Amino acid sequence: RISKREWFGFIPVNANGNRGEIHVIAHGGTHHVEIDPAHLFYEILRCKPHGIYLIHNHPSDDVRPSLTDRILTSRSETLTREFNIEFKGHYIVGPTKIILFRNAFEEVPGDW
Repeated sequence: RISKREWFGFIPVNANGNRGEIHVIAHGGTHHVEIDPAHLFYEILRCKPHGIYLIHNHPSDDVRPSLTDRILTSRSETLTREFNIEFKGHYIVGPTKIILFRNAFEEVPGDW
């Protein structure tokens, strides 16, 4: 959580609802990380999860989702449905704050 650069990954969830380890798939700069959706879903499918959480950090501690975060979340929701994977939500974590949004427009306090 305490990093000066943004990173992005996912957390696989098994059929019992247990979360696996964070799979970080990209590192970026201080305010942005570039995500290749094809690479993201390649890595997700390799894990054969029942469900997934997306996760990335905002070093600034402003955990509000950007438009890019919302678009990627929406696309991921669609793709997980097509692959019969449950989309659990998208965590944004900062050094002291966390948020979870379950779809591109709903934000809830994060539960870790």
